[in-house]
Amino acid sequence: MRKLLLHIAAFCTEERVRRYPTIIAITFFLVWIGGFLLNRQDRTVDAWGKFLGNDFVAFYTGGSFLLQNRLDDLYNLGAQHTFQQSLTHVELAQTSPFINPPYATLLYAPFAAIHDYLLAIIAWYALGILAIFLSAKLVKQSGPLFDHTRLKWLIAQVILIPPFLLWLGYGQATPFVLLILSASYSTLTREQPVRSGIILGCLAFKPQLALGLVLVMLIRTRIKALISGFITLLCWISIGALWMPDAMNTWWSMRSQWIDMLRDPTYPSWGVCSLYGFFNTLIAPINTTLADSLTVLTSLALIIALGKMLWDGRSSPLSSIPNQARLAIVLMCSPLLSIQYYTYDLVLCVLPIWIIYAISTTTAQPQKKTYLDGAEVLAMTAILGATTLLGPLFLSMQLEWFKSFHLPPVGIQPVTLVIIAWSFYVYKRYVKAINTAS
Repeated sequence: MRKLLLHIAAFCTEERVRRYPTIIAITFFLVWIGGFLLNRQDRTVDAWGKFLGNDFVAFYTGGSFLLQNRLDDLYNLGAQHTFQQSLTHVELAQTSPFINPPYATLLYAPFAAIHDYLLAIIAWYALGILAIFLSAKLVKQSGPLFDHTRLKWLIAQVILIPPFLLWLGYGQATPFVLLILSASYSTLTREQPVRSGIILGCLAFKPQLALGLVLVMLIRTRIKALISGFITLLCWISIGALWMPDAMNTWWSMRSQWIDMLRDPTYPSWGVCSLYGFFNTLIAPINTTLADSLTVLTSLALIIALGKMLWDGRSSPLSSIPNQARLAIVLMCSPLLSIQYYTYDLVLCVLPIWIIYAISTTTAQPQKKTYLDGAEVLAMTAILGATTLLGPLFLSMQLEWFKSFHLPPVGIQPVTLVIIAWSFYVYKRYVKAINTAS
């Protein structure tokens, strides 16, 4: 296996690292734009009957219902469909449901105030790109570890990966999640726990993605960070409970339906990369109880493993190279605990990659101009990038193949496995090896 990884690493020369992701990004962008140019009926619906930013239209719907004082209809899928259909004269192939907590409508209301949907999505994209730039800038300012990294390289590592292109297609909120995580990571590394906690609490609309840094705060006993984060989260929940109590009750009562939605035969489960998604496509079509049990057991095992790894480094400063590598592993693996960790969410992988990239520029030998030490970690990062593009397609082909033989549609999500493998090699290279050497 090591020889194969070294061959892949040798293939990843500086010229190829620059060329191939750029070619893929341009090709995807042209195909994406072509989908709208082929449809002459409406400027906001593509050739497949989906909105430009198919998930953003759900946010736009939620924000519009808040502005129109229609919170009673916030989780009425029929009302949502009627509203979304009113945005275009093209018959929609499906409804993009709003399932965020009701207080999240406050975040989307400014975009819904733009009555032209096309202008609203353009503003969303513009702020998303700004969020990516700010994320890179905040991480660059995290400390001496990033002194030798260049800001444009950090930004390029986001824009040229396949998940960024998927974000363009779906119009999700991932860049804003990346900004929150990057800001919380940066302030935590600089020993500003209160700020870090307050910032992390802003993930109230997707709290499951904060689990990794919460675990770090627990193990490192950053009590101020935990308290400030909890207070921020409580403020968001209080806004919902006091201002929109009926909507909060409805959302909470429907939580099991949101999970069941992932098992709907029409749902594109091939794009879910979490542990839940992994076992949902591998085992649930045969035995749902077994799939749920394995999800719980592997989630607990992952939490214990990450906690043990962080505990081993508690005596060293958080800014030390082994502990920064531990942080990267936690940030890479913890989103797997989220039930809905979709392909566009893999943009979040760039934060741990940024950290390891910075470590490699610090530990690399001056005479060697290689990325990520030019060894197994570089190879696994290349494999991860390729898998985020091809993995969901591979899983979709597996599911369709079983369906063609009238068998339960099962398959393996390779993205989940590659994320775990990447973390293993990072641990081996930047935690275990450095600790052994010292």
